[in-house]
Amino acid sequence: MRHFNPKWFVDYHGWLEYSISNDAAYCLSCYLFKNDNIHQGGGDIFSSIGFKSWNKKKSFDKHVGGPSSFHNQAKRKFVDLLRQQQSIIYAFEKQSDQVKHDYWIRLTASVNVVRLLLKQGFAFWGHDESKTSFNMGNFLEIILWYAKECDKIHDCVLEYAPQNDQMTFSMIQKDVVTACKMETIKAIIKELNGDYFA
Repeated sequence: MRHFNPKWFVDYHGWLEYSISNDAAYCLSCYLFKNDNIHQGGGDIFSSIGFKSWNKKKSFDKHVGGPSSFHNQAKRKFVDLLRQQQSIIYAFEKQSDQVKHDYWIRLTASVNVVRLLLKQGFAFWGHDESKTSFNMGNFLEIILWYAKECDKIHDCVLEYAPQNDQMTFSMIQKDVVTACKMETIKAIIKELNGDYFA
């Protein structure tokens, strides 16, 4: 035989690739996951050079080898790559949804507490906001109370939140106060229909 036989795609389904421009056959799994052991079973022929000995079909079987051959190890890695549930992107997206949800709960709780303190005209911070303090300041005390009363919030705030995303830092509180201030100004201007005097 002097050319590639398309029937080989059936016999070696899942890994055999053919390049028309090079007139050569390749192993997709070995190409993607080649390493220093690639020379087993003529691996470099199937991964980079290209197989052209069309009259030696047994070379395909030799390339596949036994259960622990490089080809079969590469094929297992390739199958794992195709499984979406095992991909790292899927794991990050799944985690990302949970992280986003928890962040939204923390942000909403912080905004609600800030709005309460602003409405009542209370101070936010105490002199000692450490965990051992008996009075940590109004903001942290209300967040603690809120977490005890609401299970949904309890699992997302303070010690259950990531250390760098607890939404309790004074600068974050100031940003929330500024956002509340801007929303209040917008509401007043809207109520006045854009006029400066009532």
